[in-house]
Amino acid sequence: MDLYTLPTSVKIEDTECEFNSDYRDILYIFQALNDPDLLETERVIVALNLFYTDDCYKINIEQAIKEMFCFISQSDEIDDKPHSDKKPLYDWEQDFNLIVSPVNKVLGYDVRGKDYLHWWTFLSAFMEIGESTFNTYVGIRDKLNRGKKLEDYEDRLVKDNRDKIILKKKVDSTTQALMDEILGV
Repeated sequence: MDLYTLPTSVKIEDTECEFNSDYRDILYIFQALNDPDLLETERVIVALNLFYTDDCYKINIEQAIKEMFCFISQSDEIDDKPHSDKKPLYDWEQDFNLIVSPVNKVLGYDVRGKDYLHWWTFLSAFMEIGESTFNTYVGIRDKLNRGKKLEDYEDRLVKDNRDKIILKKKVDSTTQALMDEILGV
């Protein structure tokens, strides 16, 4: 993949396959890939259907998956090593409102007001997030994940904003309904 252009298609075998490259499209793909109500194969199928604009990718599913993940990670290769032992520091869905403000600051406009913003442009702005609430929360999460002692102000932030700082564990709808019933929600 050419890192100097903003691609909107990829070649799968000899066929040029168009894909959805707006940042919102990729965030929807993340939602699908993290959907606890879907089996892993279903997640990938949904992600592929969200990514590609038509069925041309089906000529080589394995390559289509690789190309999708290469685009999303802005890389020519995907990391095949599992990272299941690493706890996440952010969640695109839960943290979106914390992410969008500093991304807007980097780009100089509100990304939600744009009809189209290429994923790589959004990702580049995301990588440049500096001092922000999001950055503070990620730092606290990192310390918590590694068992490090929090500063007093960080401790207060966690107490005051626990629901925003602690990442929610995603559970399937059946489990959530059962938990809600037990809790009387």
